[in-house]
Amino acid sequence: MCSKALKQLRPPPSVATRPARLSHRPRLFTTSSPHHTALTYPIHHTYTPTTANEPSTPVASTSSGVTPYQIVKNVKLEELRHALALSASPNRVWTYYTNLIQFLGHEPLPLKTHQEVLRACTPAAADVRVAAMRRISVGNWPKTPHLHEARFQTVVENIRKMGETPSLEDYHFILEQFAATGHHVGSMQVYRELRHQRLQSRTRTYGLCLQSIARRISMPCKKLDRPGVLQEAQTMCREIVEDMQKMGKPLTSVTLDLVTRIMKEAMDAEGFELAIKAGYAIDLSNPDCFPLESALRQPFSTAALNTTLDMLGQLGNISKLVQTFEVLTQPLPTSASERISSSFDDEDDDFGVSEFPPPAPQSPPPHAVPNTTSYNLLLKHISRAGNLHLARHYLLQAMELDRTVARQLRGEIMLKPLDLVSSPNFSLNRGMLLSPFGEANRDKNLETMKWLQRQLHKILRRKYNDLYHFTELRSKLLVPDGTTSIFSRPPRTSRSAQSSPPESDWIPGKTYPELETPLDTPPPQPVAFKPFNLSRHLVLLAHDINEITDFSHRLSNVLERTTQRVKERLGRRVWSGRDVYIRTEGRRLSVGRDQWKRIVRFDSKTARRFDNDSGVEVDGGRVETWRGAPPKFLRKSWVPPSESAIAEGEEYTPGMERPVRERGSFR
Repeated sequence: MCSKALKQLRPPPSVATRPARLSHRPRLFTTSSPHHTALTYPIHHTYTPTTANEPSTPVASTSSGVTPYQIVKNVKLEELRHALALSASPNRVWTYYTNLIQFLGHEPLPLKTHQEVLRACTPAAADVRVAAMRRISVGNWPKTPHLHEARFQTVVENIRKMGETPSLEDYHFILEQFAATGHHVGSMQVYRELRHQRLQSRTRTYGLCLQSIARRISMPCKKLDRPGVLQEAQTMCREIVEDMQKMGKPLTSVTLDLVTRIMKEAMDAEGFELAIKAGYAIDLSNPDCFPLESALRQPFSTAALNTTLDMLGQLGNISKLVQTFEVLTQPLPTSASERISSSFDDEDDDFGVSEFPPPAPQSPPPHAVPNTTSYNLLLKHISRAGNLHLARHYLLQAMELDRTVARQLRGEIMLKPLDLVSSPNFSLNRGMLLSPFGEANRDKNLETMKWLQRQLHKILRRKYNDLYHFTELRSKLLVPDGTTSIFSRPPRTSRSAQSSPPESDWIPGKTYPELETPLDTPPPQPVAFKPFNLSRHLVLLAHDINEITDFSHRLSNVLERTTQRVKERLGRRVWSGRDVYIRTEGRRLSVGRDQWKRIVRFDSKTARRFDNDSGVEVDGGRVETWRGAPPKFLRKSWVPPSESAIAEGEEYTPGMERPVRERGSFR
């Protein structure tokens, strides 16, 4: 009985001999790349017997003439070429390349293979830039700014071992990678090595080096390292500019913009003025004089104007800042200079014939159209200098410009299709209001605060009217089925084709003309056309309304608190028997306590406390109300429109968001 039971418990022979199933996948003990290749040698390959002093070497048959060494070499070379053709990951390409180099030893590779590996052993410059900023944002400061700098050095060294010299395009690729990460030290080392190899530098070479420097000073760094970085950037920039002058290379618009940015960050006033004078023919010491005629003068852009204003503002020279802004934004016409010169000629005729020839016709002076950033920088530096009168003047000028731009935009929309309307480059925002308010708050200037509060009502009313107008315009341009109406013309194919050029891979010997400017041709005039985007414009309007509304509430709170503190401070002087200045009398007087209470309305019976929703004065005193309903944006219970609702195209309710335009609502 027991033996029969034991037989039933025994596993069958097939199960007993079957290997146990593993609970996990067996690990492969290999360190090779994921792509495996099996090598099968021919049968006719034999090996010679070895001795103690002679290693074993394969001897191929005379019939084929192919050794195993050549087979392995061809396989490894084919792996590398396959990875390059498929645009494999940079790490895989670098693994195949290093394995092949170690296998070949001193045997050289084709120069084209080294050049292709140089461009495939690292990601694209845009991806490298994003990855570098992501590491820095989390506090991971790498020891080397570019992670694959050692790979570049290895490839260049292998090219030199072959007796070849890397081409200028090879160095440009390395400079482009270093410019993406702000590796200014590595860029200057490559630039000096390029000069040592006696390669002719082009404008692109200098531009990439300047991009590396400008990128480095714009990246975050430790506070203690900031002065050293700026000093290095200033020295390197001066070296590059001096080399360009020695080689006769002109300052293109791109390189000039980079030079001015670097000089501005380094606070090099002398170098900045020399760059502006050499590139734009503008003398900042005397900007209203006509510049000398120069075939290499670059067009003065709005970005250059903003850089100049920021530089002069940081130097604290407010008079030169205002002079430069007025001259470069509102230049004198050429006819005015001709009239001035003719008047002097008439005076010379009284004393005889002038020996000097008549002046040649001059080109229009350099000028630029200011945008939102221009007025933000101007008001910021003027307010920081404590000149509130100039700040009020330019704020009124910005309000008038905002009104003019809005009217021009409405007129263009009425006369042109929507895709041919240019986008406005100016809009009054919270940044222009914040600078004068900050200076007034620091000085406790109640007059400026009250004036600014009155201007906010006008600004918000105009912003709401624009929001209501363009919301109704969008509803008219869209037909019920969701398609655009006949008033909006579809975009042209030629413009879209020009805006998105086809991508092309790297080709040996290809030139990159982005930064190249021929010496015998004048610089092209920039033609920047930005089509008007109605939905984006509505989102920006809603964003400005939200910010200005919040700023209005903050200004009201600060004004109330400051007024109360001024009254209390003066009240303490009255209670201590000291005199105070009375504006109605025009002099300082000693005021009694009861009289002071009546002046500042400390008594609860005459205190002016208003209801937030009705605008009615309560708790005694003279009753004042709005004529009709008060504006909704002045109520604390009112919620401004959301930008997401405007962007999604929700219906606009005039009674809820548009201010009530009753007679006397805004005084």
